[in-house]
Amino acid sequence: MWAMNRKEYAQAKAELARINEVLREGHLTAEERANLEARSVALTGQLVSPWLPVTLEGRVIALCLVLIGGYGVWAESLLLMMAWPSMVLVSPRLVGGSLYPGGRTSRRHPTD
Repeated sequence: MWAMNRKEYAQAKAELARINEVLREGHLTAEERANLEARSVALTGQLVSPWLPVTLEGRVIALCLVLIGGYGVWAESLLLMMAWPSMVLVSPRLVGGSLYPGGRTSRRHPTD
C-alpha cells in the first residue's frame, strides 16, 4: 500500500464530501447512485487505510503520546505508560475500520 501524504488525503476527503453531498440530494438514476456509492466506499477505504495519522494534528497527538509513554518508562509510572496503548485512538486504520461502513479495506468492492 502506498503512503498517502497530506495533500492527497485532503483531496480524497474533499472528493468524498462532494460525493456524499450529491448522494444526499438524491436526484440520481440508479446507475449513477451505484457508481457514486462504489466510489464513496473506495474513498473511505483509502482514507482509513494508513496506520499512522496523516494530518498534522494527528501526528502531533501521536508524537505527544509516544513522548508521554517514553517518559512513563523512564519515570516508572504505569499511568503514563498507558499513553502507548491509547495511540490506537489516533490510528485511522484501527478507528476507521470499526466506525465507517466502507472502512474495512479487506471488504470486497460493491461492484465485484
